[in-house]
Amino acid sequence: MAHMYDLTMSSITGEPVQLGDYRGKVLLVVNVASA
Repeated sequence: MAHMYDLTMSSITGEPVQLGDYRGKVLLVVNVASA
């Protein structure tokens, strides 16, 4: 499995965000899903 910092997520506007940009900072990850 990759490190969290190797992942790329989508921002609220749909732009790609690399989590590695936040290395060394406090990061709150919210995972939401609906059925």
